[in-house]
Amino acid sequence: MSSDQWKALGKENLSPMSRALSQILRWTLLLIMILHPLNKSDLWAQERPALHRRTHGTRSAFPAGFAFAGNKFVAFLGDLYWFGPNDNKLNPFSSRLKVPFDDSDPIFEHPLAGSLPGFEHPIAASLGLGGFPCGGIYIGAGNYILHLTEDSAEIDVFVANLHADVRTLLFDTTGAFEYKLLVGTKGGDLYLVDRYGNVEPLASVGENIGGMDIVPPGSEFGPLDGQLIVAAEVSGRLRAVNSRGLITNIDIPDDRHLFSVEGVFMVPRNLGSSGKPEAEGYYSILWANMIYQSGIENLHALRGDVLITTLGGVVAKHWRLHWNSSIFELIEVERFEDRVQSELFVTPTLISLGEACSTSSNHQSR
Repeated sequence: MSSDQWKALGKENLSPMSRALSQILRWTLLLIMILHPLNKSDLWAQERPALHRRTHGTRSAFPAGFAFAGNKFVAFLGDLYWFGPNDNKLNPFSSRLKVPFDDSDPIFEHPLAGSLPGFEHPIAASLGLGGFPCGGIYIGAGNYILHLTEDSAEIDVFVANLHADVRTLLFDTTGAFEYKLLVGTKGGDLYLVDRYGNVEPLASVGENIGGMDIVPPGSEFGPLDGQLIVAAEVSGRLRAVNSRGLITNIDIPDDRHLFSVEGVFMVPRNLGSSGKPEAEGYYSILWANMIYQSGIENLHALRGDVLITTLGGVVAKHWRLHWNSSIFELIEVERFEDRVQSELFVTPTLISLGEACSTSSNHQSR
């Protein structure tokens, strides 16, 4: 029997309904490929070779955290690791340092009722502002914030018993929020924390916070200079919060908003001015064992905008929130097939503060 006869036989064995569904599926897939090609654009330049780390069973990839500590990067990948701007490998901290995965750990005296095992571990690093130390590492764990001492000798409790699990940590380097540590939670609460661990409620957006960043004063970002941009993880609603806790909805034409937000980063107008291109730029931890850097030359077009990452299944997208002198625009930049675990944007300000910390003779806070 010829190949044509085989094809004819196959078609004859298909019911009219099956043939119709087959054609619909074929044209749908073709249309998706034409309209939505999945590729990595120049923004996603893999300048640094992938950083392969040691794995530790199922805990090696979830959950992840990432921070720039002035002279090194710190990542939580099942255990705590660090690497320098020019390193190609991850270095473990002391094996004695254990970050708890759930509230069964004895470090939690009064754990949050119903907190799920395997909670996220956002990380922030202090760089000597607001009385915080140089190189202090702060880690979200359930409704606690833990502190890795500056000598990396131990982990202690910095803040306990917040109303919900910590989702994001951010140090104010602009002065708009008095150089305090900003905390966003699963319940949508925002807090300000001082160097002593005193907690002050700032506002509540009422839903899980996926990412946030501060617009530095003088950025000319419409009416939002000096405010905190907050994105809800699920609904993708964008809001601005000022230092008094006043919440303003960021209106987008046609009520357009995002879904499943993973990160929010203000791209500075002075991007590239640090003189440290090997450290500056956007970083991400991708499932399951890669850390990538997108360098400053690929980010110049985004200067003065807010970069937002969303994740739908295994397809991630980058967006830019742009002020066009009259309204805010939400523009898709790129899409790519990778699962983003954690992100970081290293700015000239962070690099400058890190250098000041490293050259301080007594390594004390300023």
